[in-house]
Amino acid sequence: MESYIGEVRAFAFGFAPQGNDEEWAICDGSSLLITEHAALYAVIGEAFGTAGPGTFHLPNLMGRAVVGVGKNPNTPRYAVGRPVGAAALTVTSVPAHNHVLTGAVVVSAPYPGLTDTPSPTARLSRATRRNTQNPASPGTFSRAYAPDDGEDDTVLGAATLSPVGGTAQPHENRQPYLAVTYCICTQGAFPVPPIAPEPPAAIDS
Repeated sequence: MESYIGEVRAFAFGFAPQGNDEEWAICDGSSLLITEHAALYAVIGEAFGTAGPGTFHLPNLMGRAVVGVGKNPNTPRYAVGRPVGAAALTVTSVPAHNHVLTGAVVVSAPYPGLTDTPSPTARLSRATRRNTQNPASPGTFSRAYAPDDGEDDTVLGAATLSPVGGTAQPHENRQPYLAVTYCICTQGAFPVPPIAPEPPAAIDS
C-alpha cells in the first residue's frame, strides 16, 4: 500500500525509512526548502511554522503527544499544527482558594465570689444579688463586684494554617507513555482532497 505525502506514522526503529519509491523524514521540526519539497509543501504548507521565505517546517513530535483536530464539548477547538499543553505543572499553578478551620477551646477559671464593695482589685460585674443587709428593703438589689483573681489574661484561638506547597517544584502530570519514532512521508502518492458536492439546483416555483 503506497503512502500518502504528508502521512505521519509511528515506527519502532530510530530512523526514517527510505525506498520503494517512498521517502520519509523524522518529525523533528526541521526546516525544508520549498523548491526541494514542493509536493509536501503543497499538502501541509506552513501549518507547522516557517524559518523565513522559501522554507517550511516539518511537524515536531519529539516529546509530544498527538491530539485530533476539531472540538468536542469538553475541549477548545484544535487546528492542524497548533501546539498546546505544558510539560509540567507546579503548585503555584493552583488557583488561590480558602480552607475552613474549625476548632474549640475549653477554659476552666476559678470563681472567687462576689462582693458589694468596689476596690482596686474588684471589677464591676453585670451580676446583681438580692440585698439582704437592709431589713427595711429586702427586695432591692445591689450591684455586685467580682474580685480580681490576679491572673494574667490568656489569648485564645491562636491556631494558624501553614501554607502547603509553593516551592515551585514541578511534578509529573503526564499519562503513561512509550517513545517511538514519528515520521512524515515526503515522497509518495499525492493526497487528493474530496470534491465538495455541488449545491442542489433551485426548483422553479
